[in-house]
Amino acid sequence: VLGDKLLPADVVDRVWRESAGNPAFALAMGAELADGVDEEDFFPTSVRASAKDRFSTLPPDALAVLQAAAVAGAEAPYATIAKCFDGTEDRLVGTLDTLIDKLLLEEVPQESADLVLRFRHPKVRETVLTEMTATRRRWPR
Repeated sequence: VLGDKLLPADVVDRVWRESAGNPAFALAMGAELADGVDEEDFFPTSVRASAKDRFSTLPPDALAVLQAAAVAGAEAPYATIAKCFDGTEDRLVGTLDTLIDKLLLEEVPQESADLVLRFRHPKVRETVLTEMTATRRRWPR
């Protein structure tokens, strides 16, 4: 229930999935859907602004790594990110530690020895991508 509107179960499931359980994101998305926004393509301005705030003040190395991870996909292999990084591996590891500490990226548990990273929240990844030029979005391929 949102205000005086009862959202259908499939919409509630979608909001929960796309908000990744973030209550502020879920409420903003639910409110937008309750107001009749197109269910196929919704991303409230408040959610986009909150997601952008998470990475807008990062140092250049951290932003470059975040962009590489965003372009690489929902899950980004360490090897792909390393290919895009202009610096030493030690600096890359330190940068990844920073992004993990800031709760932007997380390590994906793997059975193999390969390290894979993903965004802690898919809307942050989506926002990183929309803030990049089309040329930059082609970058780590």
